[in-house]
Amino acid sequence: MLDIKGYAMFKRIDPIQKGMSSDKKYYIETTTNEKLLLRIADISRYDKKETEFEVMQRLAESGVSMPRPIEFGICDNGKSVYTLLTWYDGEEAETVLPKLPETMQYVLGVSAGRILRKIHDIPAPTDLEPWESAFNRRVEQVINLYKTVA
Repeated sequence: MLDIKGYAMFKRIDPIQKGMSSDKKYYIETTTNEKLLLRIADISRYDKKETEFEVMQRLAESGVSMPRPIEFGICDNGKSVYTLLTWYDGEEAETVLPKLPETMQYVLGVSAGRILRKIHDIPAPTDLEPWESAFNRRVEQVINLYKTVA
């Protein structure tokens, strides 16, 4: 992590344990009080992560409300790839939604649908894995994760 561009500006680095991604995730605060999300993956995932970063750039440019991609590169002496994003403060939907009135849940659902519409308006990369195999692989990962936790 020491070889990440801008690392000297990181004054706080907190690991994030949530999520199902195999990426290592960190909440970062800089010396200028900027809040960031750092994601680190194995270098074997370089091509996938580079494509992901490019797609996030296109989505951000189109106005999708999301963490903005800042930087992508190689770190850990060539063993890892990193993505640096802006941080979004907030609470997890699975915690907050059940506490909200149904009308607000509906309004948020409609809003999420509009955002999803914007996402689907952007053409997918041509070298992307077919959706069905990616989905099935992801479902298998989730099932295996549940088996190890249970």
